[in-house]
Amino acid sequence: IASPYLQGVIKIREGQQMVRMVTKRGCKFGCKYCAHRDLVDKSVHTHNLSTTFEELSLFRTNNVKRVNILDPLFNYGDTYITVLEEIERLNFCNTTFTLQTRPELINSNEGKRFLELAKKTNSHLEFGIQTIHRNEAEAIGRYSRIESLKPVFDQLNRYEISYEASIIYGLPNQTFSSFTSTIETLQTLGLKKICAYPLMLLKGTELYAQKDKWGLKEMLLGDYQIPTVCGSNSFSFDEWTRMDNLALNLMEGC
Repeated sequence: IASPYLQGVIKIREGQQMVRMVTKRGCKFGCKYCAHRDLVDKSVHTHNLSTTFEELSLFRTNNVKRVNILDPLFNYGDTYITVLEEIERLNFCNTTFTLQTRPELINSNEGKRFLELAKKTNSHLEFGIQTIHRNEAEAIGRYSRIESLKPVFDQLNRYEISYEASIIYGLPNQTFSSFTSTIETLQTLGLKKICAYPLMLLKGTELYAQKDKWGLKEMLLGDYQIPTVCGSNSFSFDEWTRMDNLALNLMEGC
């Protein structure tokens, strides 16, 4: 895929506040709400490293302030350490990199090196936890074992790496009480920044096909009238409204 930055389709200004880039597309995991998977063979397609390096060099030359790397899962595959090493080599000044990260993979053999580079490159890690309750997690195909999360958060705090977790409200089997419990549990684990987003059913995803099974009800919300789940077999619209208000309070710190 041709780079819009290197082709000059998207111009980069000196001191630009933010750019977005990808180093890979697709995800090997099977979250039922996510449209990032390759629906044919679930492959992860890595971009040419030379193109990635040229884009990074362009951002460095123009002193871009923030680079959001939009890979569905940055810390997976054979190249993510190499990409971070190139970012370190380019010696960015006052630039923040945001990385979509799976916390469980930080416990891999490359985990320590990843954390060292994340610290050196001023990276901000974003974790999609979604929920801590097994019945909700199994319904969406995304379960995080709490006992595996705390050691990761402890390491991040020790390295003084910036990070946050995102959770979803409006999930199958969810209630206001369970949503509150997810927030409180993550805060107990030491998470200071939690962002909550409403569930949206994307066409082509497994959860979209199962919306009748869970009684998921949608409503058009926001300036762009995006269909958003606001009721189900397990929570009423009033409960969803309470979750939404709680999420708004959380998002003030995001």
